[in-house]
Amino acid sequence: PGFGRLHVLAAELERDPQADPEVERGLTLTEIAHGAPPGSGLVFRCGQLPNPAERLTARLVPIIARALAARPDTPEVQLDVDAPTRRLREYAAVVRALRATLPPEVALTVTAAPAWLDDPGMAELAAAADGFVLQLHWLHRERGEIVLLDPDAAAHVEAAARLGRPFRAALPAHGYRVAVDGDAIHVAAETSAADPGTIEVRPDAAAVAALVRGWSVRHPAELQGIVWFRLPTDQDELAWAWPTLEAVRRGVVPRGVARVALADDGGAWTVTVHNDGDGDLVLPPLAAPDAALADGAGGYRWADGRLVPAEGGTLRPGQARIVGWVRPAGPGAPSVSVSAVSERTTAPAPRPTSR
Repeated sequence: PGFGRLHVLAAELERDPQADPEVERGLTLTEIAHGAPPGSGLVFRCGQLPNPAERLTARLVPIIARALAARPDTPEVQLDVDAPTRRLREYAAVVRALRATLPPEVALTVTAAPAWLDDPGMAELAAAADGFVLQLHWLHRERGEIVLLDPDAAAHVEAAARLGRPFRAALPAHGYRVAVDGDAIHVAAETSAADPGTIEVRPDAAAVAALVRGWSVRHPAELQGIVWFRLPTDQDELAWAWPTLEAVRRGVVPRGVARVALADDGGAWTVTVHNDGDGDLVLPPLAAPDAALADGAGGYRWADGRLVPAEGGTLRPGQARIVGWVRPAGPGAPSVSVSAVSERTTAPAPRPTSR
């Protein structure tokens, strides 16, 4: 609710810049026709601008034409092409050629990197399209850590506005698993978190919240919305949960809230931790001062009168975990409470659009 439009990845073309780009993966025409809500936009991605660039035009024209025939109510076609800054004028020529093939009621937009903003080719590209999406998230190093959010996002939005064209800002609502090899950062988004050498990189909630709150008070007229990449699904552990994203879109920093529940199992009481908040909860240690016997479960261990979690364990909003059992020294339920709470926060934004 409240999202202006859903954008779906209709096709992704292979990266080889010396070959005619072929579809590497994508939706079938049936999926394009029936697999997304009415009014959805279609995204066509190419990992590298081919050489010469005209090959991309020739390949995309029939692909986009078939997609629009299957989905005639499509309001927007979005191009996501990785182009070197020095070739932005070539990319602009591709966009002009494609614009000429599309019905006037279908907007043609492009994603753009902040690194393009100071190049004269970006002005030409922005003029060729009906608008653009400024991507404010990528994996990079900042003060020795790997981060996802553009540290100069606010300044880059102001710079983009000076082009005088309508645009939206793309903010992250997801993380990545990455492997680090010296100075190189390798995306390992589909691997298990347990794979050796991989770490999770997630957006900084407070930083994104600050951007959204600032734009809610004042923003350039050219900034017409926010694109969220990507929306939560039950299968995507790296995307924010829906309560987190909803809090973020209101400009609120999400927080995990721990609740401890006890269930009598014949004198030994099962201990469950619930996350009643709207952000991820770093699992807290639990004090059980009147325990005669106890043991941990679900990544917890019993030590020094406390149930202590393994480092790094979290609960998403609405989740619960059995963390152990406690047998009290006296009658009745044991006293079990959070002895220290640390929270992992996530991030915010206004109403506009979403991918």
